[in-house]
Amino acid sequence: MLHILWLILKFILILLGIVLGLLLLAILLILFCPVRYRASGTKEQDDWKKIRGEGQISWLFHGVVLRAVWAEGNLQTSFRLFGIPVDKILNRRKKPKSIPWIPQRVRRIKGK
Repeated sequence: MLHILWLILKFILILLGIVLGLLLLAILLILFCPVRYRASGTKEQDDWKKIRGEGQISWLFHGVVLRAVWAEGNLQTSFRLFGIPVDKILNRRKKPKSIPWIPQRVRRIKGK
């Protein structure tokens, strides 16, 4: 009976150790991995409408990247997680999915 209690306690302590280890790893990544930034801008002649600016912020060895470009009064941003564009994934989820494999006549019947 006592060995079952020790086995349960051992299992709980191993799980607690794993969780604390992952938490310590996350804290160390936040503290010791630098945030890098880069910005540039140009202005042509005396026209304020022809300003161009560009900036980039990265963290976790370019695992998380935020980029912004200002050109001709337009702001474009992109956010990437480990090279995958997050804004395109979010826009893809918002679009309704079409079903190309259903024949046209079945679509007409369902449309009535």
